[in-house]
Amino acid sequence: HFVLSLRYNSTKLGGVFVRGIGIALIVVGIIGCLMGMMMFGDIGIACLVGSIGCILSGCGFLSVHKQIQKLWSNKNNAA
Repeated sequence: HFVLSLRYNSTKLGGVFVRGIGIALIVVGIIGCLMGMMMFGDIGIACLVGSIGCILSGCGFLSVHKQIQKLWSNKNNAA
């Protein structure tokens, strides 16, 4: 776990990728939710379930990014 955080914060580019993936997942989830509302029957329900999962995954990526940044800044301030 500690090695992962060191690798994550060794370059600022890693943080950009995590944030970018999170935002992209949320955007795709919102588009999927809109498309799912236009579909009929069980296909629409499946699309809505997938889009909600995509939105939640994007929120998880953004949350992890924020927590790792906070952890890293606390470590740098303590040293």
